[in-house]
Amino acid sequence: MSSTFSERAHTIAATARQYIGSTRFRHRYRPIRQSDALLGWRVVDVANDGDDSCASFASHVLVANGLMRRTRSTIGTMLGAMEQRGWFPADEAAIGAIALWGFREDVQPDETGFGHSGIVVGDGLFVSHSSFERTPIEHLGELRDGRQPVAYYAHDALFTPALPQAATAPLYSPSQQYPAV
Repeated sequence: MSSTFSERAHTIAATARQYIGSTRFRHRYRPIRQSDALLGWRVVDVANDGDDSCASFASHVLVANGLMRRTRSTIGTMLGAMEQRGWFPADEAAIGAIALWGFREDVQPDETGFGHSGIVVGDGLFVSHSSFERTPIEHLGELRDGRQPVAYYAHDALFTPALPQAATAPLYSPSQQYPAV
């Protein structure tokens, strides 16, 4: 049984596209407890002036479409929250799916093994938060540094199941003969 992309999948893609050029995700301030208890708390820009905003952007798009409860700052916390909400690893890019890229060679990998995230918008295109432009951009799968997507996460809400073959046949045909009663 094949599937087509749901209206919700296209809405996710449209939501991602509406943020292209926006600086909304450039900063994300969080209170961080200092190691010395006497120093208390300090506020940190966990988005690092837009350099680390890809998960915030992607998770915000999912929150706006009801597929996550709140925005996440890291790919690891985003993936954990996605899995709790029914997201699963997928073999192919689907409209509205999350695409994941590996790490740049100059960056130490974290526990996820992924260094960048974005939204699949269709026709081989993606929208993700660029650390170069410091804003969401639309792009092909290959990033500026040559990395390609290495994984995808999808949700059942992205697909509209096709009707079984029997259900597509008419229920009544005028030429059909019925026994007399």
